[in-house]
Amino acid sequence: MTNIHMLFTIPILVLLFNVKYVSAQILWDSYQNCVQFERLLDCTDCRDAKDWGGVQLPYDDIPLDDYFQDYELVVCKGPGMCPDGTVKNVCTWQRYLFFNCFEGSPVTYRWETNSMPNHCYFSKTEPPLGSETKFEAYSVSGAFNVQVNNMFAYNLVDPVFYHTKLETQDDYDKQLCKSKWAETTLIDMKTQYEEKVYYSFEYPIAFSDYSWDSSETTMLQLKSSDQVVGMAINGVLIFSANSINGYDALFPSQLINPITSQSNRITPDFCLGTAESYKTYRYYMFSPCIYDSIAKTYASSCTNDRYPLCSQDVRNHSIYYVKSEQKNINPIGIAKDGRMIYGPYNSYGQLWQACDVDICNGRYFSKGYNYGYVATMFHPYFISCWGPGNKVTFEAKCSTNARKKCTLYTSEAVLHYSFWSITLGLSILALLQFTY
Repeated sequence: MTNIHMLFTIPILVLLFNVKYVSAQILWDSYQNCVQFERLLDCTDCRDAKDWGGVQLPYDDIPLDDYFQDYELVVCKGPGMCPDGTVKNVCTWQRYLFFNCFEGSPVTYRWETNSMPNHCYFSKTEPPLGSETKFEAYSVSGAFNVQVNNMFAYNLVDPVFYHTKLETQDDYDKQLCKSKWAETTLIDMKTQYEEKVYYSFEYPIAFSDYSWDSSETTMLQLKSSDQVVGMAINGVLIFSANSINGYDALFPSQLINPITSQSNRITPDFCLGTAESYKTYRYYMFSPCIYDSIAKTYASSCTNDRYPLCSQDVRNHSIYYVKSEQKNINPIGIAKDGRMIYGPYNSYGQLWQACDVDICNGRYFSKGYNYGYVATMFHPYFISCWGPGNKVTFEAKCSTNARKKCTLYTSEAVLHYSFWSITLGLSILALLQFTY
C-alpha cells in the first residue's frame, strides 16, 4: 500500500469512528409518548408518572395520607420583592404544575400551572404574584402532538401544506412583530384546544371554562392567553418574542418608545425571566434554568456586573449552563397547539440555524408528518405562528437579532444521511486499498 493511500485512509477512519452523534428524543402522538413527555416535567401533581407510586405526589411529605400536597414550596434568598409584595431576606411561594395524558383517538392532555418558577427570580418592583398559603392556576387542554396530515386544515391539493403562509415583508413583520399573535382562534380545530382557570382547589374544585378572563381569580393577572405560546417543562409560561410595544423584548430595533419614553426592552433576571406588567413570571427565550443547574439558585438581575456573561449577551448566557449530554434534541416545553417545543440544539450538538426552521420557528422531525418547534438564539426564540409555515428570506424589522436571510434551506435528516453515506463510502473505498 502506498504512502498516499495511507494518508487518505487514516483521516477517513478517524472521522468515521470519532463523529459524535447523540441520540435524539423526538416524540410522536401516542399515549406512551405523552407519558414520556410528562416524565420530563418538574411536576408537583402528575399522576401518570407511576415512578412515584400510587397517588403520592413528589412534594408530599406524608406517603399515602388522606391529604395530598399537590404543590411545591419554593424558598429563595434575596429575590428583591417577594410574591406577596413584601420585602424580605427570604421569600417563599407555592408552585403548582399538573399534567395528565388521556388515552383515546386522539390522545389528549391537560396542563395546569400558576407559572411560578421552580428557581429563584429577581425583581425590585414587579414580582410575580404568588403566595405561600394558596395558588390558582391557568389551564390548557387539547390533542397531543397532532401530526400534520391529521390537521383539519390539511389538504392534498397544494404540493406543500402550510398552515401559515407569509409572502411579503409587510405580512411577515405584522406577524413576527406582533406581541399578541397567539390567538386561540388561529389554532387548528383538530387540536381540540380549550382553556380555563382554576381559582379554588378546595373540594369541590372551582374553575371557569373557555377563557382565562375570570373575575373569580385574584392571583392570576393574565386575563388573555394571546401572548402565551406554550409552557416550559418547569411550568413557566412561554411568551411570544415581543414586548407589548411590538418590538423584540430582548433585542428591540428601537430601544426607546417615542410615545411613552420607556424602554422597549424588558429587564430579565438571571434565569432570563420576568414578571413585568402582568405580574406573571414567563420566558421570552430559552432559559438557563429550564434544566437543573446552579443557575436556578441565583437571585439577581441580568444587568448585575457580577455576572458579565448575562449582562453582555443573554444568548451566550442562556446556553452556558447546558450540559453536554443535554445538547441534543430534547423536549423543553409544549406549545398551545399541543406540539413539542425542543431545545436549542440539534442531534449533532449544534445550535439550530436560520435555514433549519420555517417562519414559525418550527420544522419536521424524522420522516412523515411529525412537526414541532425549536428554541433558537435568534428572534422569535420559540414560536412566531402556528405551523407548519413556509420559508422566506425576510428579516423581522422589529429586532436587531432577527432570523437571518436563508436562501438554502436544508433538512437535518438529509444532511445526516448524506454525511454518513459519503463517510461510509469513502471509508470502504479506503479500506479496499489494503487488498492491493
